[in-house]
Amino acid sequence: MSLTEARPPAEVAADFSAAQAAESQRDRRGNEARTQAETTVTAARATAGSRLETARAASQRKLLGSRAGAQRFLALLAEARRSPELTAQRIYLDTMKALLGRVRRKIILPPGDSVDLTVLGIEE
Repeated sequence: MSLTEARPPAEVAADFSAAQAAESQRDRRGNEARTQAETTVTAARATAGSRLETARAASQRKLLGSRAGAQRFLALLAEARRSPELTAQRIYLDTMKALLGRVRRKIILPPGDSVDLTVLGIEE
């Protein structure tokens, strides 16, 4: 007796074929679903890892910037305690240098002089 040639009775052959096709389709769809789930999970893990690494790097930059700012402040404080007038003048000059670098038009007048701002198109 050979089972390789086993065939269902003719009365149920159509239903048997439909059942086999349904089972095959179920298996195929299950495999597709597992593949898609694995792909989605892998992509989500990669995205999460990338975002986590970006956040860690930003945190580290912020921390290092804060520490550097604190060190600059402490150095400025020590300098201010040694020579308050010179430190105030230096801070003023540094601030003016930073501000004037961003200004498009500059008018520098000696103390006590005035200028007619309407000539420049500026209303007081």
